[in-house]
Amino acid sequence: MGANVSGRAEYMREYNRRPERVRRTAHRKARLRAAERDIPFTITVEDIPEVPSHCPALGIPMAQGDSSGGRTTAPCLDRLVPAFGYVPGNIIWISHLANAIKAYADVREIYAVADWLHEEYKKRGYPCPTPGAVIASKSEG
Repeated sequence: MGANVSGRAEYMREYNRRPERVRRTAHRKARLRAAERDIPFTITVEDIPEVPSHCPALGIPMAQGDSSGGRTTAPCLDRLVPAFGYVPGNIIWISHLANAIKAYADVREIYAVADWLHEEYKKRGYPCPTPGAVIASKSEG
């Protein structure tokens, strides 16, 4: 019986990773979050793109259902402008790490922290790569 249960579990993991299944699950969960938060929800499953291989914000590989990178590499369906809700043109897949960064700060605050950190690195003589170089090095490694 153990081997049969193990085989079924593996089948279900693979089934749940199928692009159409991922999109349907993301749609259902987004609809529930939108209702909870009373924000607009007008997207269809077809409006949700397939999960890209890398996070467009950080350039890191995104791993679906894989614990190798921990939760930080898991894909999240994000609202670019949270107040607009889940509407066509306002959704994108990003990594959980990028989503966590966005969740606690607006664009001005993210820039302020980046500018401050850059200045602190310069003051201390630490090497401070440009943002494009950080993303390129993460996607290569």
